Amino acid sequence: MQDRLDAVKLLEQYYPAEPYHAVADEASVKSEKNLLKTEIDAYITTFVADSVMKGLDDAGWQKHLDTCKALNVDHYVELMQIPYDKFNEMS
Repeated sequence: MQDRLDAVKLLEQYYPAEPYHAVADEASVKSEKNLLKTEIDAYITTFVADSVMKGLDDAGWQKHLDTCKALNVDHYVELMQIPYDKFNEMS
């Protein structure tokens, strides 16, 4: 039991000061996020594995950035930001 308490104490510095409670999305937004996430996750999993196994040069990194843009990663991040901003407004 003491080992668990020690582990919690060790990780305590990484806990957020305030817990984040997710705010529900509209159904259409949730659906869009799920579609984007599916494609992005599949790509990132492959990209990371290939990068670790084969290495990555500047051209490969640029190709990665271009692929992220084509997968609308920026839009996905915006969609993920909305509920967080709503949560902060409620605080």
